[in-house]
Amino acid sequence: GLTVAQKRAMDAEYEAAEAYRKIDKLKRKHENEINTLNQLAPQSHIQKESSTTKCDYNAMEPSADSSEQQWRDEFEPLYKEGNEFSKLAEPSWFSGYDRCNI
Repeated sequence: GLTVAQKRAMDAEYEAAEAYRKIDKLKRKHENEINTLNQLAPQSHIQKESSTTKCDYNAMEPSADSSEQQWRDEFEPLYKEGNEFSKLAEPSWFSGYDRCNI
């Protein structure tokens, strides 16, 4: 009886010691990973800043070229008074919708 209890106690102590060793090993591994990430983060930020090109917003603005004028000329009759849309008996349910939701 007594020797069995002592053996169980020794086994439990051994398992506890093993568990603490594993915990310490995981803590060290985690600490090393965090340190590595902390070292890499500023470096990657610097690399991103140097590799990104600045956006030229002036180059992105649409220019008023001939194709734009062509579209305006093509759709202008739709906006003039007297077209088939203005001949509807009552205004459409969505007329003025955009003005209300600005």
